[in-house]
Order: sequence, then C-alpha cells, then structure tokens
Amino acid sequence: MNYRIPGLDDNRSRTKATADAPLARWAVMLILGFCLIRFSAALAGTDLTLDETVKLVIARQDPTGAKHIEASNALTERAVSDSQLPDPQLRLGLANWPTESFNYEQDPMTQVQVGIQQQFPRGKTLKATRMRIAAESDVEQAAAALQMRQIVLEARSSWLELYYWNRARGSVAQSREAVRELVGVVESSFATGLQNIQDLLRAELELSLLDDRAVDVERQIETHKADLTRFIGAADASRTLAPGLPDLPRLPEAEQLQVALLDHPALRM
Repeated sequence: MNYRIPGLDDNRSRTKATADAPLARWAVMLILGFCLIRFSAALAGTDLTLDETVKLVIARQDPTGAKHIEASNALTERAVSDSQLPDPQLRLGLANWPTESFNYEQDPMTQVQVGIQQQFPRGKTLKATRMRIAAESDVEQAAAALQMRQIVLEARSSWLELYYWNRARGSVAQSREAVRELVGVVESSFATGLQNIQDLLRAELELSLLDDRAVDVERQIETHKADLTRFIGAADASRTLAPGLPDLPRLPEAEQLQVALLDHPALRM
C-alpha cells in the first residue's frame, strides 16, 4: 500500500519546476541567438542592389535634412501664432479717489474704471505675416528635399563607380594571367634562342603595367567603398554588389521634363 505524505509531493514538484525554469530560459535564448545568427548571415549573403542602396540611404535620415524639417515645422507653428490678434489687455483704474478717507461714497465723482484693450494691426498685416513665414517654411522643406536628392545622387554614383571598378578588377586579373603566361612562353623561347631580348622585355613591361593597373583598381575600389559607407554604413557597404546593372527607366518626354523641372526643390528655394 502506498501512502502519500501531504505537502511532500507538492514541494518536490515546485522544486523541479524551479530547477527547470533556468534551463528553459537558456534554451529559449540559444534558439533566439541561433535564429539571429542565421538571419544576419542570410542578410550578409544577399547582393546589394542599386534600389536597395537608395532605400537604405532614405532610411538613415540625413541629419542636415532633419534639421531643415525641424526648422520648417517650427516656422509653420510660428506662422499660426503670429497671424493671430494680440492678446487683449484688461485695464483697471481709479479716478478721483479720496486719499484721506479712502471712502468710496465720499465724493460722487469717484470712479472705478474697468476696460478691455485690443490692438488691431493695420490693413492685411496679419495675412502678409502668415504668408511670409509660410514661404520660409516651404523653403526649409525644399532644402530638405534637395539635400535628400543630392545624397541619393551621390550614393547612386558611388554604387555605380564601385560596380565599374569591381568589373575592372576581373578584367585586369584575366589580362594579368594571360600576360603572365605569355611571359613564361617568351622566357622559354628566349632560352632556346627562338625569341630575342626585346620580346622578353616587352612582355615583362606589359605585365608590370598591368600590375600597376591592378594596384590603381584596388585603390579606386577602396575609395568608392568608403564613399558608399558614408551613406549606408560599413556593414551594408561591405556586401557584394549585384552582378548585373539594374533596369533603369527610360527618360520621359521633353514636356514631362519641363513640368517636373518647375517642381524641382532647387527652384522653390
């Protein structure tokens, strides 16, 4: 016959649950860490396209553009406040007050004066003030838009330059390999007397020029990668670029360009 001691089994269950709680927390943390590592690896393994570069630039919110936006919002609030009538003023006064007895009923000429004073600006001053400050707010908005367009343009140029020099690296590497093999063939032919020293020197000079070209290509890659880092950060700038150029839209017609030009932020400043 089994006997159950009251409270003992409950204490054992609580002790086991307490001991298993830290293990469960550690298991959840390990799973989340593994998922985060896999997600980061997958993101790092994706190619950086031109469109994604533009999205990353816009998401970073340039501080200069944010400063213009804040100034515009402040001017908008100021335009509302400055276009209102001044606050009315309450005036209180005493006239013919007896200073000896301070008795209000002593002199029938004693008066208590109460009044409200309101100033009205001349003409359409309030409307003109509101329009002027609103125009200043629009200028700040245009400056923010122009700043963002300039940053996007520079980021696009950096991506395209980096794409070009990455392709140039491959072309120079292939040329160096071909010329290096040619130098080996000329050296063998020179050793057997089939080639003269001028052919060997010409081949070695060509290889030396390609070596210098390779150094210049690497310098250009590092320069444009540094430029791209300023816009999207080092982590995204170090990703491999997409292998092909994006499909850029065709230029609109001249009439559409003229209409869009009139709405350009540079003309609204």
